[in-house]
Amino acid sequence: MSNQKKTAEDFYKLGNELYEAGDFEQAIFYYDGAIKLDPTWVNPHYNKSLSLACIENYSAALQEIQLVLELKPDYAEAYYIMGLAQEYSKKYDEAEKAYLKAIDLNPGYNDAKNRLEALEKEKSKPKTRISSSSDDKISSADLMNEINELIKNGQYNEALTVVKNGLTKQPDNIHLLLHKTILEAKIEAATKRFVVIGLKELKEAVDRLIIYPLKFADHPLYQATIAKTSKGFLIFGPPGCGKTHFIKSLATKAGITLIEVVLSDVLSMWCGESEKRLTEVFAKAKETAKSGTPILLFIDEVDALGYARTMTPEPNDASSNRHLIATFLKLLDGIQDIPNIVVVGATNRLWSVDEALRRPGRLGSAILYVPPPDEHARKELFKHYSWETPGHTNLKFKELARQTPWFSGDDIRNICRDVHFKLAQNNIKYKKNRHAEMRDFIKLIKNKKLQLQTINWMRQVTRYYDEGKIDSKEIDRKLLEDIERFRKNEFSPDRDTREDHDPSFI
Repeated sequence: MSNQKKTAEDFYKLGNELYEAGDFEQAIFYYDGAIKLDPTWVNPHYNKSLSLACIENYSAALQEIQLVLELKPDYAEAYYIMGLAQEYSKKYDEAEKAYLKAIDLNPGYNDAKNRLEALEKEKSKPKTRISSSSDDKISSADLMNEINELIKNGQYNEALTVVKNGLTKQPDNIHLLLHKTILEAKIEAATKRFVVIGLKELKEAVDRLIIYPLKFADHPLYQATIAKTSKGFLIFGPPGCGKTHFIKSLATKAGITLIEVVLSDVLSMWCGESEKRLTEVFAKAKETAKSGTPILLFIDEVDALGYARTMTPEPNDASSNRHLIATFLKLLDGIQDIPNIVVVGATNRLWSVDEALRRPGRLGSAILYVPPPDEHARKELFKHYSWETPGHTNLKFKELARQTPWFSGDDIRNICRDVHFKLAQNNIKYKKNRHAEMRDFIKLIKNKKLQLQTINWMRQVTRYYDEGKIDSKEIDRKLLEDIERFRKNEFSPDRDTREDHDPSFI
């Protein structure tokens, strides 16, 4: 990177690394570098204010947080940090106003409520700060060193436990309060690790259409009218090919809060109850987004919210579905003015999603196809799922990939798992030390070919495309190629020459 010109994001990332290491002054230097290159980007301003507060330069922290609020007037967290800085500058009335403003913007902001309550108690008694004695300063310094060491090692949960324990003894310690805010956000973003194999160009499309507009919602380019028309997206493809995994992975990696709608919790047999529950989910997402957090509202199996009216088997179902769809459309319209929230629906059955939901401006701003893995991806999947199985280094992964056209990622994982379990059982039962061989995999592959879900899915999607129940605008080049291959019965391993798909319809 030293031979290349650094971007604002490069400086910002370096600043974050130094902040996490406890080197706040150097972090400020790099945040300044990011700000110089992109003065309107809120994040480096905000993190610079945190760093300034951590070195107890409260006046500068207040100036910086004021810049944040000029760029983003409804940023509840910024008002909370302003309140902390005002409180530590002994400007209690101003601190109270800041906390109240944070709560007004985000009624569920418990940290601001707790500080406001503590401030009221503190104002009613003589000021004595716990950390004023030298012993307490030493104890506090040791505590921060312990926290910073845990953060440096990536032990965020352990660090948060230490922070919370410290706050029970030093509830006014600004360093602990700030670290609590940062750590909770980090833990939320890193609760699960995901690996996505293949789909390079699809990743780029999702980055362009969803991730960047969410992460940088405050950027002037995303404030343009044309950029505010894309609030909903559909992602579809055969079962087992990683639609849900794919979206969760990219959101987690980007540090975007993902709210997943669990349809079993939303849908109800009672008239009106489903609409009420769905409204509550959107209200939660809107509240969180308005506090400054980028939100991806993810609805898996979105077709279950209402089958296409022309395909509903029972007339009564069509009537109830219309009410639910109407509510969903109204809720989608209600987030149009919130820049940092996007809705993504995933489905195996694009043809079953009501046409009103599939329109541009609703969930049809882009319709993204997640295909079965191509030969290169299948090779990497076999490597990924078998690396802990004895004998994996002797497997011919290219041949395994060649033998498995139309296999989904789930199919490959299940084959690798079954080989591993059978090997483990036999080695334990017969006290052997046998390694897995190609024949173990080939046998299972031959059995699995007779029941591939992707083949059944291709049969359905081809039929509905021919019947006009899927518009040609909703199908990208890669799916059209797969449909043609299906029509020609091109299931021979030697004929699987697909490349990573290009969503060229976007």
